[in-house]
Amino acid sequence: MKTYTDKPSIETAHISLHGNRRDNQDRYAVIESQGVFLLILADGLGGHPKGDVAAEMLIHAAELFFPSQFDIEQSTRQFFQLIINYAHRKITAFGEAQIPAIKPRTTAVLALVDNKHIHWGHIGDSRLYLFRNHQVLYQTQDHTYAQELKRRGLNPHLKEIGHRNINALVRCVGGGSSPPLIEMGAKTSLFVLDVIILCSDGFWGQIDTQKIANAFDTNVALPVILSNLGQQALEHAFPHSDNVTAVALKKWRNVTDAAPVQFNHKTQTDDLNQAIDSLEDFIKKVEQDIKHEP
Repeated sequence: MKTYTDKPSIETAHISLHGNRRDNQDRYAVIESQGVFLLILADGLGGHPKGDVAAEMLIHAAELFFPSQFDIEQSTRQFFQLIINYAHRKITAFGEAQIPAIKPRTTAVLALVDNKHIHWGHIGDSRLYLFRNHQVLYQTQDHTYAQELKRRGLNPHLKEIGHRNINALVRCVGGGSSPPLIEMGAKTSLFVLDVIILCSDGFWGQIDTQKIANAFDTNVALPVILSNLGQQALEHAFPHSDNVTAVALKKWRNVTDAAPVQFNHKTQTDDLNQAIDSLEDFIKKVEQDIKHEP
């Protein structure tokens, strides 16, 4: 059996399953640079065309700006909002270029993690959980009509509310004229054996939260646990399972002898231009695919 010291200080795992849907509109990324991890998950809205493209564009934006535009001394909120703003503009421009025009949309949840801290933000109903000692320490609150009513002290199930879909999102990336503001969680210390999960509603909507927390036994590999949970989500919703996507990170030990994290404060122009070109090529490819669709 491996001991904690046999493992890396930070371990990550991920799954993304189609479920009973024709397409997988979820996207995710785990990017590491100099001991800092950027985790990002996007769930394209199925009720709007090309949600998968919107989710993909958000991931491209994160890959574009991390680490080239990340400054360790910069506000995490500003950095996350930079990603959201850029993705929103690209998604909106892509939709307006289609004939007829469309409005692709996606959720977003992002987390910056180093050996000592985690800082996160989200838009929509994709969630982040922070588990400690098999308990839920933090959980993001969904940007849905129902949750908004609760924030205002109203019961979303009252007849006076009407027949509006209470699970409809009130905040997402794409679909509007102005980029949405990201809701930030508090910067939080990361302890040994803490577990972080970013997940789409196809994952969290099918498994009891405490059951997820209890699943992270220290003697089982992180990818195995996440895979088992994903299968449980699929089986519970069968034959109407949504896409099931999750990214997990676990801290196994402290790193006391690591060199200080340093990032260039100046723009890495060549890398940034190359990333922008890659994103533009992706958009052109999607547009060509749309033209050739029957």
